[in-house]
Amino acid sequence: MSAPGLIIVPVQSSMPVQTIVAILQLQRPEGSGVQLVTERCTPAAKRNLAITRFLNEPQYQWIFFLDSDMVPAPDTLKQLLATGCDVVGGLYAGRVFGERGWFAHGSDRVRLYRSG
Repeated sequence: MSAPGLIIVPVQSSMPVQTIVAILQLQRPEGSGVQLVTERCTPAAKRNLAITRFLNEPQYQWIFFLDSDMVPAPDTLKQLLATGCDVVGGLYAGRVFGERGWFAHGSDRVRLYRSG
């Protein structure tokens, strides 16, 4: 599939079960890791801390940020890595309110844009 990378999830005090299950079901290259970042108080500070950690882990070749209320499809990483682009982003279609709160769901329709 690709070189190993690091999945980063900035987490406040809790995380929905749907997100945890989705992370466990993600198809990821062998040797890839998952980090739940609970240190720091804001999502931006958590991401900055995660980037610092990532840069000190030479075995990881890419980083994937996932918000703690996202429910990605199992093949999300496979699709993003297959683009061959240096920087790729995924959009979510919107949030759905369920009996356990708000959850963001990705769109089944993906359009890739390449610069240059």
